[in-house]
Amino acid sequence: MTSLPPAPQRWAAYFKERFKIGTNLIATALLVGAAAMASLRLHELMPTTAVLGPLSLISAVYVLIFLHLRVFDEHKDYAVDSVRFPQRVLSKGWVTLPQLRRIANVAIPLEVIIAGLVGPRFLVATLTLIAYSLLMLKEFFVADWLKRHMVLYGMSHMAILFLMVLGVFVGIGDRLPPGFQPFASPLLIYGGTIYAWVYSLEIARKIRAPEKEMPDVDTYSKILGPTGAIIAVIACQLAGLGLLAISRLPVPLTAWYVIGGMTLLEVIIMAAVAARPTAAKLAKLDNVAALPFLTLQLALIIGWARG
Repeated sequence: MTSLPPAPQRWAAYFKERFKIGTNLIATALLVGAAAMASLRLHELMPTTAVLGPLSLISAVYVLIFLHLRVFDEHKDYAVDSVRFPQRVLSKGWVTLPQLRRIANVAIPLEVIIAGLVGPRFLVATLTLIAYSLLMLKEFFVADWLKRHMVLYGMSHMAILFLMVLGVFVGIGDRLPPGFQPFASPLLIYGGTIYAWVYSLEIARKIRAPEKEMPDVDTYSKILGPTGAIIAVIACQLAGLGLLAISRLPVPLTAWYVIGGMTLLEVIIMAAVAARPTAAKLAKLDNVAALPFLTLQLALIIGWARG
C-alpha cells in the first residue's frame, strides 16, 4: 500500500486543485468592492473609513461562504466525481469527506460571528445566504428534476451570487444613517448584471470538446454544442452589460471604454475558438470569460472611487 503524503502537502494539493485561496480572495474583494461603490455612488456618497472598514469583514464572510459551498459541492458530486475524476485529491483519499465536513462546520459559525460584527441587517443577510446554500446542498428537494433541466439547475445555483451582492448593499446600510436604500431599483439591476456575468462563467466552465464529454457529467456543450455554449456565454455577458447600461448607475465613460474593449477582445477570441474548436482551447474558455468580468469590477471600483 502506498503511504499518503504528509497532511500539509495533501491539504495544499487540495486547495490548489479545488479552492485557490489567492484567486478567491481577489475575486471576492472585487465583487464586494464594486457592489459597495455602486451603492455609495448611487446615493452620492463618498467612501469613508466608517463605510469601507466593514468591507474586509464582508469579504471574509463571503470567502468562508465560498469555501463551505465548495465543501457542499464535494459532498453532492462525490459519487460521480470519484469515478470520473479518480486523479483528484479527494478521489485519491488524500482528504476525506468527513474532514471537509469539519471545515464547513467551522466556517459556517465563523460566518455568523463575523457578520454580527458588521451589523444586524448583514447578519440577517448572511443567515439567508447560509439557508440558501443548504437548499442548494439538498438541490431544493427536486434533485432529479433539476438534473434533467441543466439551465435551470445552473440559474438556481448561481442566484446565490445575486443574493451576495444584495448582502453587500445591506452591509453598507448598517453603517450609514437612515435614508440609505439598499434595495433601490438601480442596485437590484446591478445585481442582475453580476448574476448574468457569473452565470456566463458557469457556462464557460462547463464547455467540452465532443471527445472529452463523459456520460455522467453534465455540460452545456453537451446540450447546446460547443458553438451554442460559446454563444450563450457571450449572450449572458452582453445581457449583463445591457442591464448595467439601463440601471441608471453613474458609470464613468472611461470604465465603459475599458469594459467594452475587454468584452470585444473576448468575443473575438471566442469567435476564433468557435470557428476552429479544439479540446485544449475549449478547456481555457473559463479563463477567457473571467478576465472581462474581473476587469468590469475593477474598472467600476476605480471609476466610482475617482468620482
